[in-house]
Amino acid sequence: MTSPIEHYTQEGRAEHPVLSRLGDVTKGTKEFAGLAGTALSLTGGEGIAGAAAGEVAAGKAAAKAETSLQKINKILGVTKEEVVPGKVPASLSEFANNPARGVVKSGIDAKQLAKANPLERNISIMAARDAAGKALDEVLTKATQEGKTVNIQGAINKTFKEIADPKLADKAAEKLHLLFEKAGLATKPLSQFTPMEARTVQRALDEFANFSGAEEAQSFKDIATQLRRGISEATRKSVPESAAFDQHYGDLANASSATQRAASEWASEVPEAKMWKFFKKNIAPALVKSAGMGAGGLLGWKAAESIFGKGGGQSPVP
Repeated sequence: MTSPIEHYTQEGRAEHPVLSRLGDVTKGTKEFAGLAGTALSLTGGEGIAGAAAGEVAAGKAAAKAETSLQKINKILGVTKEEVVPGKVPASLSEFANNPARGVVKSGIDAKQLAKANPLERNISIMAARDAAGKALDEVLTKATQEGKTVNIQGAINKTFKEIADPKLADKAAEKLHLLFEKAGLATKPLSQFTPMEARTVQRALDEFANFSGAEEAQSFKDIATQLRRGISEATRKSVPESAAFDQHYGDLANASSATQRAASEWASEVPEAKMWKFFKKNIAPALVKSAGMGAGGLLGWKAAESIFGKGGGQSPVP
């Protein structure tokens, strides 16, 4: 305790000059500490420290989340074309399209994906994509019933203006017209599509690049991608409540593209007999159970056949 030497009388200071000087120093130090404590309390010092700690913790959590998204994209085999930055995102979670974000939102984590083989990943991601598509359709159906319309004219004009090759533009226009005819929309004004009609066009664009020559396939795929994005933007403008559902579906659509590639590559590397044995033991029962022995099971089986190439198997679904 230094209190006695901090309070010497004049006689005491004369008798103990060194100790009295030390007392002055310790007393001054305590007063400064008291003032500093008062200043901190007046300026919310504890709050500042707490906020700083909170910011550090939030930063660590954000960095961990970013790493998790990157890890999931890597496991899925996502390409750079399937991760779309959009307008100046501050993080991966703010990208216009990010497959991993959709996967996480669907409740699938990196550990689950890492344990699964490419086929199992594809099945789980496709199921998540279909669920997201159903949720989006429900929102757009309601908007259609409410009489809302979507103007896709701008999206189409913008896309075709950016096609440098006139011959490619003509072929793309022909393909798009056939697509509209097939959907029963060839004579409908492009500014008056219902939300569900716009969605129908988006889905049909998945087949836009089919039956094209090898040299043209990528170009048609790029055109279809730009048209889909433009129609999505127009739909979100007319039906703002669809934005979150549309983003989720878009993320999972890109994720499923990646897993389908990976599943096909994996299937080509595994002996056919072994592949079908694995499929019938591990995958077919789940397809039958989830589909209730109905059309969904048949579709799942047909999807597997497209990957495995039949392989002499017999569908477990009647």
